[in-house]
Amino acid sequence: RPINRVWHMAYVATVTIRLPDIFPSFPYQWQVDDFWYGQVERMVGATVAAGTTSIYGYEIWNEPQWTWNPAWGNFDEMWARTYRLIRSIDPSTPIIGPSHDRDYEAGMRQFLTTAIASGTVPDITSWHELGTDRGVDVEGRVTSYRALERELGIAPRPISINEYGS
Repeated sequence: RPINRVWHMAYVATVTIRLPDIFPSFPYQWQVDDFWYGQVERMVGATVAAGTTSIYGYEIWNEPQWTWNPAWGNFDEMWARTYRLIRSIDPSTPIIGPSHDRDYEAGMRQFLTTAIASGTVPDITSWHELGTDRGVDVEGRVTSYRALERELGIAPRPISINEYGS
């Protein structure tokens, strides 16, 4: 007679804290530097104070190729300053980025080169697979990204493709 077994799998949900979602609209509307850095300090501080262990990481920005307005300043400088602020409050929770949209490859080399120079390379590399003119190609883009890591001397990072579809 067969034995009925019940298998229980433990699932652990994790949360990405997408920092620019503090803004009241999308696409984001920059308030001023003091607002941004004050809110980042508040959000990260509250996360640390809560003592939760379910945070996947802090995502500094979302789709900077089209949601960051150069009139607000230099994106890479904002990234580096925000990265350092997070690390001053929370030295261990991963930082996710750059979260480029459809054509992430166009800006990834420049972003990573600048992040290497400033010591602010994300712990988890993120981009979106939203169907460029070549279509969704996760395997091909991961292969290309891994080659870029090797070329730039970056240790392999976890990859978060946190938006996808075509």
